[in-house]
Amino acid sequence: MSETAIKEKRELRLFVPSDLDDYGLNPFEFRLYARICRRAGKDGKASESVPNMAAACHITVNRARKVLQLLEQAGLIESIERPGNSTLRRPRPQSEWVQPQRLQELRSLSTSAKNNRGNKNSTSTKLDSTLPPKLTPLPLSNLTDEGIPSKGNPNKVSSFPPLTPQHEPIGEEIEKTKQVVLDNEARSPLALHSAQSLSEHLTQLVQSTLVPIFSSLVVEAKMLLAEAVQSASPRVSRSKVRNKDSTRITHCPSPLFTHVLEELAILIDEPVENLQANSNLSAALEQYPDNVEGALLYFKQALVTWKNKPGLGLFISAVRKGSKPSPTKPGGGWKEWADEAVRRCLMEYSQAYNGDIAIYFVNGAQRLWSEVRNLSWSEIEAIAQTNCLEPNVA
Repeated sequence: MSETAIKEKRELRLFVPSDLDDYGLNPFEFRLYARICRRAGKDGKASESVPNMAAACHITVNRARKVLQLLEQAGLIESIERPGNSTLRRPRPQSEWVQPQRLQELRSLSTSAKNNRGNKNSTSTKLDSTLPPKLTPLPLSNLTDEGIPSKGNPNKVSSFPPLTPQHEPIGEEIEKTKQVVLDNEARSPLALHSAQSLSEHLTQLVQSTLVPIFSSLVVEAKMLLAEAVQSASPRVSRSKVRNKDSTRITHCPSPLFTHVLEELAILIDEPVENLQANSNLSAALEQYPDNVEGALLYFKQALVTWKNKPGLGLFISAVRKGSKPSPTKPGGGWKEWADEAVRRCLMEYSQAYNGDIAIYFVNGAQRLWSEVRNLSWSEIEAIAQTNCLEPNVA
């Protein structure tokens, strides 16, 4: 294999101007500057983010930020902030670069700023821990503290006589104290006897005053408890009678209630025994017997027309409220009405017509939805079963 030297710069795939190579950038600064120049588009702006730039150059993000700051201070690049987007960086002309000798100065300023930030927290501690160069001792007196005196210590006794708070000698105070103690000892038998008699008197007074009060309170509490028991017993008996009556209704219902329970069992697919054991249903049937028939029809209509199938709670609520079926509104909206008409085999198909809905019944009759929506199902069945073939919709 012949060795051929590459002489054309185009074949080198790398061209670095001499002024940039000799400018004095360190490897990290040179690498990032080359990355920005390569990523700059036709407008001369590089929009690559700092993390992506650091990953491509195999350096850390923090170092990349410091290098970009240095390049901007040296005048090699210009940063253009964009709120919400990555910062644009544009290479600047060589005429705006700082002198190569200032690069080291800029690096030193960056390092000193970092050190100042790192030592900011320790400054206060250093200042607080600073002590005066020399402490001034407090003046010492010639008196020694009270302790075991030393024979060789000339300062063992004060030259001033000790004074009491009233500025009296201690000897006179001691004599007064002794006299007070002797007087107290002489009076102590009499004082002890007086204290004992006073204690006995107080004990008798407390017993004679408080014992009757406690006795009356106990008697009154017993009376109140007895009255409460007597007043509660009739209520219990009435509740027992009510429970017996409801049990009688549950276990021995009337023929009307039996018929209602059987129909409900079929409608909601529930055993009759479970319905008989339902206390809410029994209470509603007992309290509102006149509302049962209308509530049953209302419940049947709801089962047919409602989108979500109702349960036993709707029937109990209808009995208590006296709800009845609506004779003029067979369904809620068009979908419910159409589903019910198809289920009853009354409607063949329908289509939109001038902002309304044209309904084609199975016998050939044609009506608009606005004409039949308020009719009862009996009237609608009469329309669908007639032999009138005259179209109502042009």
